[in-house]
Amino acid sequence: MKNKDILNVKESIKGIAIICLYPLALSIIAIPFYLLLNLKIINEQIFSILTYLFAAIILFIYFYNDLKKDFISFKKNYKTYIKKSLIIWIIGVIIMIITSNIISLFKLPVNTNQQTNINQLISMPIAEIICACLLAPFIEELVYRKSMTNFTPNKHLYAVITGLIFAFIHVSSSITNTNSLIMLLYLIPYGALGISLGYAYKETNNIISNMIIHMLHNTISIIELLIILHLGGTL
Repeated sequence: MKNKDILNVKESIKGIAIICLYPLALSIIAIPFYLLLNLKIINEQIFSILTYLFAAIILFIYFYNDLKKDFISFKKNYKTYIKKSLIIWIIGVIIMIITSNIISLFKLPVNTNQQTNINQLISMPIAEIICACLLAPFIEELVYRKSMTNFTPNKHLYAVITGLIFAFIHVSSSITNTNSLIMLLYLIPYGALGISLGYAYKETNNIISNMIIHMLHNTISIIELLIILHLGGTL
């Protein structure tokens, strides 16, 4: 097999650039809203929503042609796309749950990303629900999957690489020193979800169905957290 059949260097560089520049871009987007926050013109919930909303708008403009094509295709084949995506996602969630339960035996601290979501759900629930259930899935599917669409024709390699990148982004904030490297175990459940979403995208070649499944996943997670918080359980 030729190298070009395994890896497209140009597309890889473009995708990695988008992934690496996204946090910086998000910080830049937040600057004017941060100023408004300091002036007490907006509160923290509006600040969070506006930051992610403008990030979503910029990505929408950048990927407009692809999104338009995928939307047209989704309207024609939505039943097939959703069915395929749901099946793959369910498999990923099952693996995620099993591995999470195994990892819980190690008595690790809650993943920082998860703890942040919990804290934000408590302190600013409206913003967290809007961002987690709608804006974040839209943004993440474009950044971590759509941007890497053509870096390899090998769907297995695509799913694994994009899935691990997705997982690392959600776990990296928990790694603060060598003593916290054990937190890398969280790469397994997050990787299961990321890889399943990668396979789902390659099976449908449609980012709209991926966004819907991702939104569904996050919405279920938020509902679960709300129920636990309401019942006064531990997280």
